[in-house]
Amino acid sequence: MSKLYEHYVKGKKPAEITHGIVTDIRRHRLVGNDVNSLITELEQKGMLGDTTVKPAHKSEWNEKYLKLLVSEAVRGTFSKQYLLHLAEVVEHISRSDNKSNSKKIVPVILIIAIIIAIVVLVIANKEPRSS
Repeated sequence: MSKLYEHYVKGKKPAEITHGIVTDIRRHRLVGNDVNSLITELEQKGMLGDTTVKPAHKSEWNEKYLKLLVSEAVRGTFSKQYLLHLAEVVEHISRSDNKSNSKKIVPVILIIAIIIAIVVLVIANKEPRSS
C-alpha cells in the first residue's frame, strides 16, 4: 500500500475518498505519475467504477467545464477514464492560464522599458555640457 493510497483511502468513506482525490486533482496537488499510481492501486482494489464521461472538445475546456466534471464525481462518476480526463483538463487549463498571464506581462515590461528610456534621455539632455 503506497503513501498516496493511505492518504486518500485508508479509513475513509467512499464519498470522502472521491472528494479528496477529485479536489486535489482540481487544485493541481495530485498530478501526473501520482494520479496514474493512485489509479492503478484503486483498480487493483476494485474501487473504480466503469462509468464513462463524454469528453467535451478541447476548445471547450475551461473553468465552467471543469466545474461540470467535478459535479460528475458528486453524482457517482468515479472511473479511471474520468480521473485521467479530469487530470488532463486541469493540466490544460493550468497551461492556458500560464500562457495568458505571460502574454499580459510582456506589454507591461515593454511599457516600463520605454518609460525608463524616455527618462534617461530627458536626464541626459538636461545635464550641462562641458565645452
